Amino acid sequence: LVREEMLEPVINMLRKLDNAQSSAFNIGDGKEPALLATLRGVLRSAFLEAPFRASDECMCEYWDAINADLGTSIEDYKQCMVCSDLGHNIFHVQFTHQLVMASTMLRLQERYECPNDELRGRCFSMAAYKAWERKNDPARGFRYYEHWPGFNVPGSVVKAALQEDELLPREQALKQVLGDLLSLPNFYVIGTKIGDKSGSLYHGVCHAMYEVNVAYRTDVDAELAQIAEGPTRRMKAFLLCEQYANVERILQDEVHAYLSEGDKLGCTPLEVSPHTQRLQAIFSKHAGELGYLLTGVLAAESDESSSSDDD
Repeated sequence: LVREEMLEPVINMLRKLDNAQSSAFNIGDGKEPALLATLRGVLRSAFLEAPFRASDECMCEYWDAINADLGTSIEDYKQCMVCSDLGHNIFHVQFTHQLVMASTMLRLQERYECPNDELRGRCFSMAAYKAWERKNDPARGFRYYEHWPGFNVPGSVVKAALQEDELLPREQALKQVLGDLLSLPNFYVIGTKIGDKSGSLYHGVCHAMYEVNVAYRTDVDAELAQIAEGPTRRMKAFLLCEQYANVERILQDEVHAYLSEGDKLGCTPLEVSPHTQRLQAIFSKHAGELGYLLTGVLAAESDESSSSDDD
């Protein structure tokens, strides 16, 4: 039996929804809507039953269900995203919260680099993607909206995805937000949450520079060629375990972005730190006004190092 004192906080959270707006959105402050925040609180206080495999899957499916039930419009979704020009033909779309970001970007991102050969490079339905993810990870099920903190997609893939018929309202909203830039011959789109401090923007800009700047890509490839075969093989195996596509160009690009960000990708600092430093120098050389992003990454690394020393 569930004790009454365990149910009380859940009941109180649900009662607060009586005064909440009938909207799936909370605009402009980077926080989740009351509906979503309340469900998170309930999940922390309750036992999850079938058909959901985990609380992340419940959040993802609830997000889709509440928007279907409310008939969320293109205009509603547009209010949850804003696009800015970072220069270098790189465009940054910021979203008000995690679920609206990941659900909007899923079919673009996975068209580019899904590990499933039958989905990557093709138009697919949300149902097809969800079925594949549940089959691929039966213990956790469909958790995509909760899993990825940022997104980065080449312009050619963005254009192909947004030219398809039967776009979802959130995808139509993104298409309208991007507007005329979809006519550019070569560009890149990065997606993060408003106020994100995770390093996702730096990581995304590394990918973008690799795609749109030939000189940057040439310098990066030359540096990656200097990494010994053993660490290179282990880093790519690490990425494959993290569900990246087994496509050489994608793996090469990911190794570069993660190393530049300071990630070891399963290797030792001795094996990869010199390459990280040189990749960061390459970024500084080519990034121009975007060099401030590296400053932020280095500052975060310094803070982490100081915290470790204190411990």
